[in-house]
This record gives sequence, structure tokens and C-alpha cells, in this order.
Amino acid sequence: MAPLIFPESRHKLIRAQEHLEALDKEIADFLKSKPHEIVREFDSKEMRYNFRVKHRSQLPGIRWALVIGDCVHNARTALDYLAWALAGRNISNKGVFFPICLKPNDFNSVRWRLDGIHPDVITEIRSLQPHNRAKPELDFLWVLQELDARDKHKLVTPIYWVNDAAVIESHTPVSVSGVPAAHPAQGGFPLRAEPTTMR
Repeated sequence: MAPLIFPESRHKLIRAQEHLEALDKEIADFLKSKPHEIVREFDSKEMRYNFRVKHRSQLPGIRWALVIGDCVHNARTALDYLAWALAGRNISNKGVFFPICLKPNDFNSVRWRLDGIHPDVITEIRSLQPHNRAKPELDFLWVLQELDARDKHKLVTPIYWVNDAAVIESHTPVSVSGVPAAHPAQGGFPLRAEPTTMR
């Protein structure tokens, strides 16, 4: 088996991938458990059915936040390990890191953090910066940077939700006399779906 290039970075990325796969499995298992149900209620005052979302299981937010934090930190650290290796692997060099910048001037201000790295490699690192994209805030590297920075100060907050703006209505068919043509139990009165937001 051929030796890994930049092994420290590779091992960090492999660990990040393990966390991501574990998170994917936990999310899939949670959703398979049917953590919510649709409850139908007849409103006799408004003469309609209301459909609401009801929780059955608590979202494992803290557990998922810890896994997400471990994942993003390992992925972010892999980039810093890469920069350190490219700068010569000097154990006393504690200033080098892989910059991730939203604005060109931000990159210029931290350019010194890449001392010891070949100019061609620095040009490549500059080309990867989020500020070179049409929507920098949505760039993968910037999302990684933001998640890692936030996780250092507090747990991230995983959420899931349903669309609370959707409405389903079935208007009552009326006879020529204007009297409803069917009893509500037979679906003759309006139906209205009002899913509640879940956090």
C-alpha cells in the first residue's frame, strides 16, 4: 500500500467522514422511527377539519450538535495541517494556517500566515477562497469556517421543521338551495391543513 500524501490531513479528513456517516445514520434512524404524526381534528365551530403535526420523539439536538462539531472541526483542522506541511513541517511554526476569507482584503491581511509556502501554492489557495464565488456565503469552505467558529463558542443547534404556511382546502359543494350537500364526516365541509413548525 502506497504511503499517504499529507497523512495528518488525510487522517483528519477520514475522521471527519466517519462522524458524517455516523450522523447520517442517526438522522435516518430518527426519521424511520416516525418522530411525528399528523393529527386530524374537527372544528365544529368553523365546520372544518384541522390537521396538525404532533411530536412523538424529542430531537436529539445535543447529541447531533456534538457529532457535527467533531465533524467540522476535524475537516477544518485538516486544512490547517495541510498548510503546516506545505510550509515545511516545522513544529515550532505555530502561526501558519489555511485561511478561509469572505473578502479579498481579508486574505491579504493574513497572507503572512502562509510564509514558507511556495508562491504557486499560495496562488492556488487564493483561488479557492469563497470571495471568488458568485455567492461567497454559500461556498463550502465558508460554511465550514462558520460552523467551526460557532462550535468553538456554543453548541450548534440542529433543527427540523415542516412547512407551516401550507393550506389544503376542500370547499363544500352546495345544492341549488344553498344547503351543504354532505355531512362533515363524509368530507362535505372544508378541510384545512395547518402543520405546526417543529424545532
